[in-house]
Amino acid sequence: QPPERYRADKPWTALLSPYLRFGDLSPRYVYMRAREVLPFMHWKPLLRRLFWRDGAYAQLYRWPLSYCESIRKEYESERWNGTPKMLRCWQRGQTGFPLIDAAMKQLWKVGWMPNYLRHVTAQFLMEYLDIGWKQGLQWFDYTLVDSDVAINSMMWQMGGHSGLGAWNFVMHPVFAGKKVDPEGNYVRRWLPELKGLPVEYIHCPWEAPCACLLSANVLIPKSYPERLLQDLLMARRAHAQNVIAVRKAFPEIVQEDGHETLQVNGEKITVRVRDDLKDNSLDISLLMTPDEAHSMQRRRLSYTSKGVHHDLLFEALKKYESSADSGGTL
Repeated sequence: QPPERYRADKPWTALLSPYLRFGDLSPRYVYMRAREVLPFMHWKPLLRRLFWRDGAYAQLYRWPLSYCESIRKEYESERWNGTPKMLRCWQRGQTGFPLIDAAMKQLWKVGWMPNYLRHVTAQFLMEYLDIGWKQGLQWFDYTLVDSDVAINSMMWQMGGHSGLGAWNFVMHPVFAGKKVDPEGNYVRRWLPELKGLPVEYIHCPWEAPCACLLSANVLIPKSYPERLLQDLLMARRAHAQNVIAVRKAFPEIVQEDGHETLQVNGEKITVRVRDDLKDNSLDISLLMTPDEAHSMQRRRLSYTSKGVHHDLLFEALKKYESSADSGGTL
C-alpha cells in the first residue's frame, strides 16, 4: 500500500509493460490472472493501470496528433525557458539531484524505470527546468523498451498542463527521494560515485560537510555534478508564470472555478487545472514535504465518479458493442 508501493529500491513492480506493449500478453489475460492469483490489495492498483492504458488509447483515437500537438491548443503558445544544456543534463543523468540522475541512468542503461520515477523525472523536466513536454516525450519514446505513444502522449500532456486532465501534485526531487528510496540503496546502485555518502546526505550531497564528502570520495563538481538549480521554489514560480500567461492570453477558456473549457465536437467540456494554478497566483501552495502522506483526495482533483477519460472509454465501449451486435469490426 502507499507509500511503500512506490519504493524504488524494492522489486515491487510487475515488469509486465513491455510484454503488454508488444502484444506478448493480452490485457484481458493479465486482468483475469491478476484477480485469480493476487489478493485485492495487490491486484487493484495493477488493474487500475490497465484501465489507464485503455483510457490512453481512447484519447489517442480522438486526438491522433496528441503526441506532438497540445490537446488544449492554447498551450501551443506556452513559453518554455529551459536550455538545451539543461535538457542534455537531464537526459544523461547529470542534473546534480541524485534521485533524478539515478532514474535517468537506469532508463539509459536498461530502457526502463518504475512508474513513480517516471512522474518524478518528468515533473522535474517541466516544473523545475521549464522544458517542454514534447522534448520529454521524445526522449522517453527513444529510450523506453515499453514506449507506447498513447500512454506517453496522455501522461506528458497531463504533466504539461495541455491534456484532458492534470496531475494535482508536484514532486520534489529531494523529498521524493526520501519517500521512495529512504536508505539510498537505489541511488547507490545507479550512481556508484555516491555510494560512500551516509543516508542523511545521499539525496542532497550539497548539504554534506566537506569532511563527509572527502571521506566518501565525492568531489563536486569533479566526481558528481553541481545542481542545475539552486532555488527550486523560484524555478517553479518561473514556470508557473508561463502557464498563467497562457491563461491570461486566452481568458475565454478559463471558467469561474479556475478550470478550463475544451471544445470537443462543437461542445464545451470541462478540463481540470491543478489546484495551485486555478487562481492564476504565483503563490506556490502545492508543496511536497519530507514526510508527506499519500493523499487520494489531492490526486482526484475534487473527484467525481465520471470524467473526460471515463466518457471516452464509455463511448468506445458503446461503439464496440454496437459493432459486435451488427457483426462488423471496428
